[in-house]
Formats: sequence, C-alpha cells, structure tokens
Amino acid sequence: MEAPAPKLKQGAQLGKTTGGTGKGGGAAENYDRSGGTGNGNGVGNGNGSGGGTGGGNGGGNGTGNGTGNGPRKISGNRVVINPKNMDAGENLKGKVFAEISVSPDGIGKFVRTTRGSTTTSGQAIEIIREWLRRNRFNKAGEESVVVYEFNFIMGG
Repeated sequence: MEAPAPKLKQGAQLGKTTGGTGKGGGAAENYDRSGGTGNGNGVGNGNGSGGGTGGGNGGGNGTGNGTGNGPRKISGNRVVINPKNMDAGENLKGKVFAEISVSPDGIGKFVRTTRGSTTTSGQAIEIIREWLRRNRFNKAGEESVVVYEFNFIMGG
C-alpha cells in the first residue's frame, strides 16, 4: 500500500496583484509597494477657545451664626432680601419647618410649624420670630405663604 501524498500547506495570499518598478532583492527599500503617497490632515495643534466664566446663584443654607444654621426655603415664591444672621439659643437641636405669612410689603409673620419638624419648642419658635423681625422678604402684589426650614444644629 502506498503512503498518501503529503498535504501541501498554502502560504499567505495577497489577494490582488501588485505592480512595481523596483530592482528586486531581499530588502524592502529595493522594491515599490502598491499604493502611493498623498497629503492628509490629522490631529494637530491650533488656537481655540472654550469654556468661560460667569456668575450664578445656587441653593444651600443661607444665613447662619453660632449654634444655628440659616433658614432654607422649602416652598413659596418669596425670598429674603439681604438676610441677617439667625441667633440660635444654647441647648437647642432639631429642625423646624415654619409656615410664614408674608405681606405684600415683605414682612414675614410666623404662622405655625409644619410636618417634618423635629422640634417645636417655644425657644425655637421665638428665635424664628426674632429672625423674621430682622429680615424682609421681596415685595409682591399680594400676601403669600412660604415654608422655610430652620436647622438648629448644636445641643448643649
């Protein structure tokens, strides 16, 4: 019985015919490759501008002094103009969500505490009333109701 003929391994194939005018030989510099040269643009350096600066307004805690953190508007369309510091009492800790009635002239009056308050002590209410006496809201055509959060952060 004869041994089967060995299978021939097929080498890499280019897939198209290349032309060239080189001298031949083993070094790459001795023949021309298919294709050519051309001009192109890529990533480069240049002048540009971007970004910028500007002003802005953001949320956050407003006025505050010592043992208290300033009030933060929760609801309503009136805001405090040039807020003054809030004087918090000693041994007072908690949050008060205060409903405030604001007159067309911007005078705020404490109405009641609302849901979410963690303290409703007389001392906290008096501090809020004092803060309202020293601050004014923006003026408007009619009376408004706003809710502000007062955060008393320091205990005794």
